[in-house]
Amino acid sequence: MDTKSLYVTEATRLFYEKGYVSVGISEIIAITNTSKGSFYHHFPKGKEELLITCLEKVQLDVIKDIEEHFFKQQSFKDAIDSIFTKLIQMFEEKGQIVGYTFTSMVSEISVVSDEVREKCGILYTRIEEVISNQLQIRGMSVEDAQQKALLLTSIIEGSILLTIMKKSSEPMRSIAKQIGQYIEI
Repeated sequence: MDTKSLYVTEATRLFYEKGYVSVGISEIIAITNTSKGSFYHHFPKGKEELLITCLEKVQLDVIKDIEEHFFKQQSFKDAIDSIFTKLIQMFEEKGQIVGYTFTSMVSEISVVSDEVREKCGILYTRIEEVISNQLQIRGMSVEDAQQKALLLTSIIEGSILLTIMKKSSEPMRSIAKQIGQYIEI
């Protein structure tokens, strides 16, 4: 793994575990066993530039994963069920959900820049687009698909946050059982 990728991998993990504000550059440098000069060579604008790079990587991973669920499952509902099953399993095995929620990485949204806030908005928009496209492929109108995609993205994100905050997979399990009534096509 090259040094820049190492920074992104380790920083992403730390940001999920501790939050953006609680992680310092010195901690990132220590955990990667690199130097301050190396860090600033790869991220001249500092920790925020690293955060943006982490968010971009997470976006690629999440979009790829969501698309795989839709590719592997026969129905839209089965794909959504599969996503929830994976998230529940991840939480129960690791005690956290890494990769699917951006707000847990930047929970201190009030202290991040407009650029980071905009990047998070773009990431959510991309998820909505993937879901909307899948609904349209299955015959839903563009407007209805966009509205339903926003609803589903909000439900998924909300269930993740509740699961993390309550330290229990029960909120996500409950929502997964009920989600079918919102995704009839």
